[in-house]
Parts: sequence; C-alpha cells; structure tokens
Amino acid sequence: AKVAEVHLWSSETLKVCASFRFHQADIAALGFMQGGEVLITVGADRDHTVALWATAQEGWYNFRKKDKAPLAVASAYRGGGVHGVLAAPGGRDASPRFLTYGAAHLKFWQSDRLAPALEGRRGSFGTRGAPRAITTAAWLGPDKLVAGGCDGEVFFFEDKRVVRTVQLRALPISVLLPLPDAVLAIGSGGICTLVRDSAQQPSKAAEIEVASLPGAPDARLQTPCVGGATWRRSGILLASRTFLLALDLGAGLHQPRSCTVVLMQPSRPLTSACAHPLEPRVFTGALDGSVRCYRSDTHQPLPERSFRASAGVTCLAVSGCAPGASASSWLAVGCDDSTLTILCESPFRYVLRRCLSAARAKLTCARFSTCDASGVHPLWLAVGSEDGCIHTFKFKQAAAAESLSHSGAEAVEKFATLRGHAAAVVDVAFADTLPCGLLLSVDATGQALAFDVPLARRLPSVAALRDVPLSPWTSPVGWHVQGCWPPERKAADAAALPPRRFQEVPSRGLVAATDVDPARAPAVEIYPFPCPTPPAQPPP
Repeated sequence: AKVAEVHLWSSETLKVCASFRFHQADIAALGFMQGGEVLITVGADRDHTVALWATAQEGWYNFRKKDKAPLAVASAYRGGGVHGVLAAPGGRDASPRFLTYGAAHLKFWQSDRLAPALEGRRGSFGTRGAPRAITTAAWLGPDKLVAGGCDGEVFFFEDKRVVRTVQLRALPISVLLPLPDAVLAIGSGGICTLVRDSAQQPSKAAEIEVASLPGAPDARLQTPCVGGATWRRSGILLASRTFLLALDLGAGLHQPRSCTVVLMQPSRPLTSACAHPLEPRVFTGALDGSVRCYRSDTHQPLPERSFRASAGVTCLAVSGCAPGASASSWLAVGCDDSTLTILCESPFRYVLRRCLSAARAKLTCARFSTCDASGVHPLWLAVGSEDGCIHTFKFKQAAAAESLSHSGAEAVEKFATLRGHAAAVVDVAFADTLPCGLLLSVDATGQALAFDVPLARRLPSVAALRDVPLSPWTSPVGWHVQGCWPPERKAADAAALPPRRFQEVPSRGLVAATDVDPARAPAVEIYPFPCPTPPAQPPP
C-alpha cells in the first residue's frame, strides 16, 4: 500500500532529523504549532485524515515522540479538499489549537495537552452559506480570524462565527496580512486592498495594483501571488510563482513609492535557450510561456526584453545579423500548441504569428540559416514538430532593420513543409554555406534525413552532406559525435534515442553534451570535437 512520508529537516545542519509515516495518500497540507513542538499533517485520502506529531527536542512532547506514532488522529473533512493548516496564536503552555480550511469549509480544532484527542467544529458562515472554497486565513487575535474566499470574499470571524463579510474583486484571495485596525488582502491578480477590520471604521477600500508601481515587472509576465509578509506598515514582501517583490509603502498604502524585483524565476521547467550571435544576450523559454532575456556577461536579467508567449515555449532560435546599430536579429518562438511567433529582436516588433498544425502538434526545435550580411542570399528558418514535419520559412530581408514597417508575407513567408520522419523531430541544422540550401534533421528514433530547402525535396541519403560544414554542430547523431555515446545500448532502447543535447564550442575543438543517464543528477559532459571514437579518458 502507498504510504506518504514526511521528512523533518534541521535548519542548522540541513539534514533529516526525523521521518513520519502514517498517511495512505499524498500530503495535502501541513504546518507547525506550539512553537514548532507539534507538526500537523493532512492527507489527501477520502477522509482527509489529520494527524498530530511530536517534533520537540526536549520536554513533554519529546517524550511522546519516542512512540513513533501520531499523538492524535481525526477526519478533517469528507466533503472536499483541504488546502491549508493554520496554528492559533499562543505559547507553548497554551492548549493546542489550529484550523484547517479548503473546499466549502473552515474548521476549528483543539486538543488536550495531557491526553491528546482532537475535537473539531466547523465555522459558521451565517445565512449566506459557505463559499466555494477558502483559500487563505490569518489570525487577528486569540478569538478573531479573517479568511479569504476563491471569489474575492473576506470573512471576519469572532468565536467561530462570521460577523462581517466584505466583497472585493471576484478573484481568489491569495494572502491576508494583518495590520493595526486593518487587513491587507492581496488577490491572485496582484491587487492589494486595505480592508478595515471594524464595521464602524470607514469601509472604503484602498487598492494598489502591483503592475502599476514603478519598477514592477511587466504585467504579462506576472503570475498569481502565493504568499507575503509585511513589517512596520512601510514595506511588503510579496511572492508569486515567478517573482519575489518588495513593495515600498513608506508614504502609506494610498501613495506607494516603488516595487523592486528581488528574485525572478520561471514557474514551470525551462525548455530552450539561445544566444545572440553578436550581443551579450541570452534568451530562455519555459513551459509557463515566458521568454526571458539575460546579459551573458553580467548574468543579470533584462526585464525590458522579456515577454510572454501565447502558450508554453518549447523552442527558441535567433538569427545572425550584420554588425551595426541599424540592423537587428530575428527571434523565433515555438510553442506547445503549434504556434510560431517571429519578431524583431531589437526593438521588439511582431512580424508573424501562425499555427503550423491543425492537430496542434508541439514545435520541438528551430534553427536559422547562415545570415548573408550583403542581402544577396535569402535567410531561412526551419522548425521541427512533434508529428515529424519540418516547416520552412523564407525571409525577404536577412536582417530586421529598425525602420522595418512590414509584417506577415511582406517580411517572411511560409515556404514548404518537409516530410519523411515518422517520429518527433529533435534537431535541425543548416549547412554553414552561402547560399545556404542544405538541411540535416534528426528525429527521436535517431533517424537522420537530408533536405534541399530551396527545392523543398528530400535527398536520397545523408551522405550528400558528408563534405558540407555544419557549424556549430548540434546533431545527436553522426560520426562527429559517435564517440560521445556508450559503446553498447540496451535492446529496449535501440528504437529510441536518449534525450541528449549537443552543442559545439566553436574555435575550441570541444562539444558539450548532456548526461546520457537520466537517472543520475543532471550534468554536462565535455568531449573533444570531432569525437568519432570514445576518448581515452572519461569526460570531466
């Protein structure tokens, strides 16, 4: 039977100091009470079982920890999910109290210190009934509580009963921060609202939209808020899935000063990256739809060059360009809904956005051909997809000029769809020649095909590219990287190519490859290039 395990870590040694095994399903919520001496866990089973565990290092709870069993067990809520746990205020000597909240309920719990036995009572929402879900809660005092709903409701509790309800914008309440005589409610959309905790005080709410503050990230990149903290009524630390923001409220909530991005990260895995050929800039794409730009020399983010795509980003490519301030590179962004977006890299100007597959096949890789600065030879773009197709595009201009005013077919046109692969295309590479017309592609089974792009036809054999330079080398197959693979592969894996990435380091005689064993920790291996046979010494 499946048994969930909870690990207790020491903040000093960063090692596991205890483990608890009891729940027969995943852990839905957990939290501490009694100053960290008791751990509360809630399982995701049908009854949403709640259990109390002794975690103290000394004292009475440390004695009970030796039993290696829960102090008390009860059913939290059978009617729906439990989203969170919140300990009640009080010292270590007070009676253990906490609450659980979630789908259409909020439940108050208390226990006897000497003979632990959980007693729960659901909170009363009055004649309006319970909301669809309680998303967050915060204590205002020993018997006063404020809770936020999924439709923008703010409930004020006294002695387990709602005494006042305030309706804000119809968005889930993510964070509730108690202030003197007020509560700061932060919605998932990043709107902060000051709500008075007494009906006798002015009820007009003061709102702050985080995206409108100086220094705030682009609203297109923001994600729902998940936590926050406040201090001295002059600052707020606000956490979302992608940003950690510091709000300066020194002049009060009515006159916020600024917003500072402390940390930035994607909320879903990174899938692609590409580097500008001339400028110290790197672009990364993630499945949350974000395309972020960083300086490669200082490793600092460039928010003004970051944006959000229409869906999860699965491939990126940037073209070459002629040196000078009047020309710019092209940037291609492929998504998991088969949408391709092409825009000028500097300044950002969209020239094409198109769905390449009626079946919404995910776009897997993209590559530009060599850029001819003179403009005599055309620039090509090849985009591979999960259905085995390769879509080619022809540009009217090799570089994107700042004065470019055309878009669509006047700037770039869909040229052809190349077929021949029976599996997802994992890599495409143009020959490093002018004019550039030959393309090498590899699919997930390791099959390599060669194409003549201007004629939109498949070549009889990849041997036609034997003497053609392909730089930088990125293909996972070929005699150039044959020595980077293990000498023998299991028969079960013979029909599938392990998901490895290769990237030649030009002018260094090296090629970087991701680790061949997915079970090990992620690593990058360095091989000599070309590497037709396994090197005498293992890669570093």
